[in-house]
Amino acid sequence: MGIAGSGTWEVTAADIGILEVNLPEISMLKVQRWQSSITTGIDHPERYFRQYVAIVRQRKRLILVNAFCNRDALSYWHEHLVTVFDGGSCCWRAYYDLATESFFDLTVNGVA
Repeated sequence: MGIAGSGTWEVTAADIGILEVNLPEISMLKVQRWQSSITTGIDHPERYFRQYVAIVRQRKRLILVNAFCNRDALSYWHEHLVTVFDGGSCCWRAYYDLATESFFDLTVNGVA
């Protein structure tokens, strides 16, 4: 998955607050591009460690939510974007649209 966009913007604490209020919505999303028994959203998305990346795609301000369940193996997660190629449902990503206050395009990592 690439993080394709046409720009960035500065995320505010208020933006993150609104996103986190809506975080339970992740549990209701259908997982995209996944060929496994995991077809519905992530249970308890608030239990994952999350990184937020502000992007602009098709003139929309979006926040990429990059989430993973084991931060101990990733000491750099506060400074660098975490990229994991396996991990199954321990690693997922979704986009959040500030204008609609909704998530979309939930993807889950594969399993080696």
